[in-house]
Amino acid sequence: MSIVRMLTTINEYKGKQDLYKKQSPQILNTLKDVAIIQGIESSSLIE
Repeated sequence: MSIVRMLTTINEYKGKQDLYKKQSPQILNTLKDVAIIQGIESSSLIE
C-alpha cells in the first residue's frame, strides 16, 4: 500500500514540475549545481 501512496504522490507533483521550471529556473539551476558539487564531494570522500 505504501508504494501506491508514493506513486500517487509522484503523479500529483508531476504536473507541477513544469510550473516550477517556468517560475524560477534560476533557483532550480542553482540547486542542481549544488547537488552536482555535493555528489562529487561525497564520491571523492568514499574513494
